[in-house]
Amino acid sequence: MIQIAFEPAYDPYHTAFRFLLQGKYAAESIQISKARIFDIFVLEPFRIERIRVPNSMKRRKSLAVACQPPFYGQRPSTQSLFNQARAIQDAALQTMALRGLIALDKYEIGQLEVIGERVPGEMSRLINLEIERLRPVLQFLNDDLGQFPFDGVGGIKDRTQLGEFKYDVV
Repeated sequence: MIQIAFEPAYDPYHTAFRFLLQGKYAAESIQISKARIFDIFVLEPFRIERIRVPNSMKRRKSLAVACQPPFYGQRPSTQSLFNQARAIQDAALQTMALRGLIALDKYEIGQLEVIGERVPGEMSRLINLEIERLRPVLQFLNDDLGQFPFDGVGGIKDRTQLGEFKYDVV
């Protein structure tokens, strides 16, 4: 018996789709380092449960976690998945920049900015559908978690435990 397994975290096309989703939702440029971290939570919203946030954000955090579709099997740790996905994220971002889906000048300075008119119509439609399905996740990540600084104690890297923050210059 032949078994085919698909893991969206290691698919550069799925990763590119998730980056386009984030960029289109934000409607402005996003720091690529931040988009990389958010990508893990867009991919698997159940991981949001472990993000440290103030009590005022816990309701939206719960709504975001509820967006997780069922999955089968053991999942790697969030840190492990984040580290393993790095090469795929790089490939997806480079391809999108070279294809003109994201602004090359912004990409070169570490920003992700989607060029909406360059995204094909059917893909744009699918992105809009996914934005609606994942709206609680995107709202929590961009509107709530996104208000914290990226670096330093209490920043996004600290709260998600997806990056060294103790030696950040803030």
